This record gives sequence, structure tokens and C-alpha cells, in this order.
Amino acid sequence: MLGPLQVRLAGAAATFRTDAERVLLACLAAHQGSAQRRETLASLLAPDRPDVEALTYLRNRLTRLRGTIEDEHAAPAWLEIDRKQIALRSGDDITVDLAVFERQVAAVEAHAHRELAGCPTCLARLDEAVALVRGELLAGLNFASETWETWLAAQREHYGQRALVAMTLLREARLARGEWPAALDIAQRQLALEPWLEAAHRATMTAHAQLGDRNAALAQFELCERVLWNELGVEPEAETRQLRERIFAGAPLARGGIDTRDNLPPQTGVFFGRETEQAQLLERLVDPRYRLITIVGAGGMGKTRLSIEAGGQARASFPHGVWLVALDAINGGAEQIKIAVGEAAGLAQDGKQLSGEQVLAVLRDKRAL
Repeated sequence: MLGPLQVRLAGAAATFRTDAERVLLACLAAHQGSAQRRETLASLLAPDRPDVEALTYLRNRLTRLRGTIEDEHAAPAWLEIDRKQIALRSGDDITVDLAVFERQVAAVEAHAHRELAGCPTCLARLDEAVALVRGELLAGLNFASETWETWLAAQREHYGQRALVAMTLLREARLARGEWPAALDIAQRQLALEPWLEAAHRATMTAHAQLGDRNAALAQFELCERVLWNELGVEPEAETRQLRERIFAGAPLARGGIDTRDNLPPQTGVFFGRETEQAQLLERLVDPRYRLITIVGAGGMGKTRLSIEAGGQARASFPHGVWLVALDAINGGAEQIKIAVGEAAGLAQDGKQLSGEQVLAVLRDKRAL
């Protein structure tokens, strides 16, 4: 539904005889699992007919729709129907892109990560959500009903804004990580939906410039300037003009990418196995509610290697560093541990070792692992 309507049954495209069938199924799918009153659906399909005629028209269209989607052969049936209401049932065997999209975006919004750019779980969720957006909601599904047009306009406004929010979150995260091709792709997809979205023009310019295509970056500014003037009658914002000037002059742009300092030892070979533990550990590391994580296991089980791998993957969530502090040689108390942390993090000033309290004072407002 996030684009032209596509319906597949066991991988094969369903063929509809009328737009009324498409409209009926689209409305039921948008409210999957929630029964819709027959009167409401009848007013959607035939708003200008008397109530009795409209309900008869709905009944006829419903019969055709059931045949198109092979409802009578499904077990259980796709549609839940009684004398008053109709619903597209919920179930693992029915996938509606709207529901998947909303679920993934809502999960990202609710997740307590430190930084989106450093949360692989949420980036994967956004990737899945954004991949579902193929264009305007139900593009090309025109039906002569004022009630339908009103309903469709409201749905398009809602999902259009949600799609732009999801794309913006993902675009900014990819820019922050220095993933220029991915950022460019998302920005261009945004511009296909809203050509006047100036932040997406800036992201496109930045990505082109960082990829070494200065001419494409400058051409994007000209396109932005033209679109804004033709569509809105305004000039580009100062931020956009300044970006153009920096690119034109060949001045360096913000580098992007993960620039976190660390002292993690280089690892040889490929880290294999422990996928479940690694994912669980990374999920906890990027969640600010977890301040201390302890890995317990027998010697030689790979606890240190697992920690180093997860710490490296979590770099983007800790802009002030990821530090491995060896405590095996420490026999004293908390003061020695604090000093060891300061030494590992390179906090000594002019070669002078900091006290434990000084280490705490320096790190207190930092986001470090």
C-alpha cells in the first residue's frame, strides 16, 4: 500500500476486476484486525446512493473481492464477516506493509539507545521500514467517491509524514556514520516524495561532495534553487547557500563517520559464533539504562574477545571513547581502578598521572565506554 496497490497470494499477483474491490480491500487492510461497520464501508464505496442500495452494492463488491483473493479456499478465511461488520483478520500469514512500517518506526522511537547512529538494531528496523516505501500511499487508485477521497487524503498525509520522519532519521544516521552512498540513496528517495525538502538537498550535496563528485553536488544546488523558486517562490536557506560555497571553493566538509577514539587491540581473523550473545551485549551497550554489564564464564571461553568485538561495534554510541582497561594486575582498591581507567583513556596531562577523583571529574560529563 505504500505505493501503487500490490496484492499477492502465495507469491502470485492478484487480479482485480474493479477499483471498488481495490478500495474495499485497501480500507480493510489499513484497519487490519479491526472490524469495520458495513454502513461505513458502504458510504465509502457508494456515498451518493440510498442506504439500502449502498449496502447492496457493498455486498456485491464483497462477493467479488472474496473470489479475487480466494477467501473461500483460505483456512482460516482472510476476511471475518458477519451481518454488521467486516474485517481483514490479523495473523502471521497476512502481511500488510502499513502495519510492518508502523511497527518498525514505533520500535525505533521507543528504543532507549544512546545514539541512533550507534544502534544497529534500530538502523536495521529503519532500513526495513524505509524499504517498504515505494511512493505515495495507494498511488493511482482513483475512485469516484468523495468519502473515499477524504479518507485517502488523510491517510496519505499521515503515512507521508511518517515516511519522511523515518527517512530523515535514517539519512542523518548514515551521514553521521560517513556512509555516503546510503545517505545519498535515502536523500534522493526523500526528494522523489517531496522535491522541495531542503535538508534532503543538502544531504545529497554533501554525499556527492564526499564521494568526490563536486559537479554533481553543485548541480544539486542548482536543482534545489530552481525547485524552491518554482514551487514555493523562495530562495535556498543560508545553510544551503553556505554549503554550496564551501563545495565550490573546495573547502573541507564535516568528515562524518565514526571518529571515536579507542585503545582496542586489533583482532586477527574473523569473529565466528556467539551471534546471540554478541547481539544481546550490543543491545545492552547502546541502551543508556544499562550502566554496568558483567560477562560471566569459565576461563578461555572468549569473554574478552566478545567484549572487544561488541565494544568496537558500539563506537558510534560513545563519542568520547571506547577503552579497554586491564585490571588483572591491580591488587588495590577503587583508587587504583580509577587511575587505571584514566591511563587507558589517555587522560594524563603533560605526562602527569591524574588522581582517581580527577579522572572521575574529567569523565563525569562524557559518554564513554
